Amino acid sequence: MVWLVPDFLSRIVVVEMGDVMAICKLSEISNKSITRISCGIIELDRAIGKTDIGNSRFFGFPIGKISYLSGEHGVGKSRLSIQICKTLNKQGHKILYFQGEVPLPQFKEWFGHNPDNILCGNETDPSSIIDDINVVNPSFVVVDSVNMIDGFMTIAKDKNSFFTDLRRSLNEVQAHCLMLGQLNKDGSAKGPSDITHLVDIVCKLQFLKNADFIVNSGWKRDTKLKYLQTMSNQYGNCFVWDIGKNRYGCSGGWVMFRHNAADVQFLASKDIYESLKEAKKTKVPEKKVKKRIGSWWDR
Repeated sequence: MVWLVPDFLSRIVVVEMGDVMAICKLSEISNKSITRISCGIIELDRAIGKTDIGNSRFFGFPIGKISYLSGEHGVGKSRLSIQICKTLNKQGHKILYFQGEVPLPQFKEWFGHNPDNILCGNETDPSSIIDDINVVNPSFVVVDSVNMIDGFMTIAKDKNSFFTDLRRSLNEVQAHCLMLGQLNKDGSAKGPSDITHLVDIVCKLQFLKNADFIVNSGWKRDTKLKYLQTMSNQYGNCFVWDIGKNRYGCSGGWVMFRHNAADVQFLASKDIYESLKEAKKTKVPEKKVKKRIGSWWDR
């Protein structure tokens, strides 16, 4: 599902008109607009970003923008991105998935079914990736991983050019791009340091015990965090999508998942966790809180 939302970040002093930069008054600049695409995982959509229009509120990935998801080795970056692609495909969206991790026949097996609207390739040339996006005209693009792009790790000038061209292409076809990468042992994104400045949303995928909000808070300081630890001990393979820089939403959000035999299952989120804390402070009736958060309270 795609929604039209205002892009408040377009209120800038310097605007681009073709190849010429002109100085304008803020009052003379008309608001641009962006669209958001829901990935179908409700709490992840909520964490990525929201926009209020009148009495309606919309969530999801911003169209024409780039997200970078770096994760620990073996945490399940590809599996979760495949889950997102499956959900988008069920909504009728066309997916373009570039991957260099495994041979394409093995990658096909990871999906478990063969939808016509999911296209994949192992192209590594930056200009060819852009060309493929323009030809396929997808709603969602995945690059798994950025290390597969020729020259990405060493040539800063080419990276800047690539991201500029990629963002232009995404705007033309009205798509969002999710790029996957690795985490260093210290929790920083592996690769060139300027990667976080070239994208719009920076996220981490970490095992629950290593998640930033867990390490920074400590289990003993908060009873609900201790409850998350209990869930982790129960399920054993919990991991967290942690949002850092976010030009089109709030930073600091997180969504907790676990792997099961078939796919990835949502367990908890910061939004739900904060709702529980607020309900306790304001003494909101438990029945009203449970209506908002579903069955999570009873886990």
